[in-house]
Amino acid sequence: MDEEKLKEELEKWEQEIALDPENAEAYFKRGNIFADLGLNEEALDSYKKALKINPKNDAAYCNRGIVLKKLGRLGEALDSYDKALKINPKNDVAYCNRGIVLKKLGRLDEALDSYDKALETNLNSCDIYNNRGEILRDLGRLKEALDSCDKALKINPNNDAIYNNRGIVLIALGRLKEALDSYNKALEINPNNEKSYYNRGIILSDLGFTEEALDNCNKALEINPNNESIHFIRGMFLFDQGRLKEALDSYNHVLKLNHNHDDALTNKGYLLSELKKIEEALVCYIQALQINPNNEIAKRNRRSLLGSQKFWDSLPDNSRVELWSGDDDFNTLASKKKLQGCSEKDLQCIHCLWTEQYRLLYLLRADLDMVGHYTSSTVFETLLQERKETNDQTTPLLLCSLAAANDPTEGTVFHSLLGQCCQPAQRIHSHLSVLQASFSSAIDSLNQFRLYGKKDGEEGTGLCLVFDRSFFAKPGETSMIAVQRENGLDSTEETVMCRKLPLYWVLYYDCSSNHLYYTPSCSDYHLDKDFNLLKTSVKRSTRKRFQEIGKSLGKIRKYFQCIESEDAQKTALEMLIYLRHLVKDAAFRDEKELRILSLHPYNDHDPSLKVLPGKNCLSVDYLPVIDGEEEYLEKVIAGPKLRDFANLVDVAKFRLHHLGGKKEVEFCQSQAPLN
Repeated sequence: MDEEKLKEELEKWEQEIALDPENAEAYFKRGNIFADLGLNEEALDSYKKALKINPKNDAAYCNRGIVLKKLGRLGEALDSYDKALKINPKNDVAYCNRGIVLKKLGRLDEALDSYDKALETNLNSCDIYNNRGEILRDLGRLKEALDSCDKALKINPNNDAIYNNRGIVLIALGRLKEALDSYNKALEINPNNEKSYYNRGIILSDLGFTEEALDNCNKALEINPNNESIHFIRGMFLFDQGRLKEALDSYNHVLKLNHNHDDALTNKGYLLSELKKIEEALVCYIQALQINPNNEIAKRNRRSLLGSQKFWDSLPDNSRVELWSGDDDFNTLASKKKLQGCSEKDLQCIHCLWTEQYRLLYLLRADLDMVGHYTSSTVFETLLQERKETNDQTTPLLLCSLAAANDPTEGTVFHSLLGQCCQPAQRIHSHLSVLQASFSSAIDSLNQFRLYGKKDGEEGTGLCLVFDRSFFAKPGETSMIAVQRENGLDSTEETVMCRKLPLYWVLYYDCSSNHLYYTPSCSDYHLDKDFNLLKTSVKRSTRKRFQEIGKSLGKIRKYFQCIESEDAQKTALEMLIYLRHLVKDAAFRDEKELRILSLHPYNDHDPSLKVLPGKNCLSVDYLPVIDGEEEYLEKVIAGPKLRDFANLVDVAKFRLHHLGGKKEVEFCQSQAPLN
């Protein structure tokens, strides 16, 4: 009925009400006309008056529910349908609409039950079967969903919406060509069905017909140029064809229609990074995460960008890029509560410190083919325990608490570098435990065998386990700072217990001379008190990196010293927790140490954190030497004084085989001259 006729009908029922103000049917009919005219509040008022006169009118409750559903008042709509069904348990329309509301509320099993009850009353409604098919699809019961769609089409073979829904189910079943036929049929019935063009485009793209897929998107947009979903998928199709600028235009169109579309911001960010517009890309990821902090793709892309050379090379020295914004790690280490009362100047310095910490971690990342981990033969035997001894899980390498470190200056040398007094008493009282595992670029080192892995206190009886680079995260593969959230694990994709961690070089600082040492490979480079390079006879690439390290440290010292509030300085030190544990006393520089670090809250919500049996320290699992298809152990070097080496090799090879190992691990005994 067109608007003119609806207004004539409205006038008719207004006259009926004027003649008889107690005419419930007239109020009900007037409510229906108001609803058809989009006058929802007036419709509700009319239904209310009808129900006051006749509270047994189930149709009035049902139609009232439909209007409430339109207004997004789902709880009230559900209540209205329930009242209709209490009056008339055979009202299939109420059951059907109740199912729609329950689906919107995420209560899928109840929605399915509602549709089943509707079918008990009416087996000839294609809408009920179609809606039921949608619910079954969402529940993953795809074959039943398809059957429901087919029953709907048996009742009404000319319903394009049912063919569209059937196509979606067939896509989920992987039956793409049948799905394509379903959309073709929908478009034969209704050439203006934008959803069918949209879905047909997706199938054509999956089948490799990219031009045809794009053509379907364009046809859908001719019908509805304001459909953000179609603009979004069009952007993806254009990207797949390498038409980046046109794809960017599509995402911009999405954001013009909906500026809170976090997926469009994420895809736009990736496009911008491909177009070398690095800072703009980062801004997109930050905005996406502000809208949806759980957008895992935006998180991953942001991590990848921050771990890339192109990002740091493109970032100007005076950049005010807001790396802290939307950063989970920043929000954990420098929470709003800690930053309350900070002056604008102090807050700006803290934000700049966060950027420089990221820059320095990027510069300290290690990408060596192999590194050594010095440990005892007892620990190695534990790592090779058979699966049945560990409930079908290979024993992992452990990260252990730095609070139990033998070095009394652990975590405090960095203070001296910042211009503060370097005293062990100045440890920061953090709500996070810092756990680490140490490695060394000095493989088969006499010094390391003297210090680590001693059996019964005897030097040279330990082992050097040589791991390949795949034991650690690649740059950008994971967050530079690994913080376990207080609310449990971050996501199913990435947990602290099983994910790889980045490996960083340790810097060594001499508190007396104020010299800083950097020890990649077998070299030893150092900076003076102003972080200027002293040794110049080095490779150009290494010299450049070390100069960048010096420049970054200089900025960190400057920003820290500009913070005026003592509380803000404490927050800054806690926030720089990684750097505090990547700067050690220069007395240890011969160790050429590298570290992986992980931060864990002291609470009961982190099941991975535990007290190491027999040791007075906390620990957390990292990775086993064999993890599914990945094998990380390359070589085992025994200390020169380890006895029964041949027996250790026999047992180790046997256990590696039983753990599923296929790689040939090399075993040898060090010839280091240890008397």
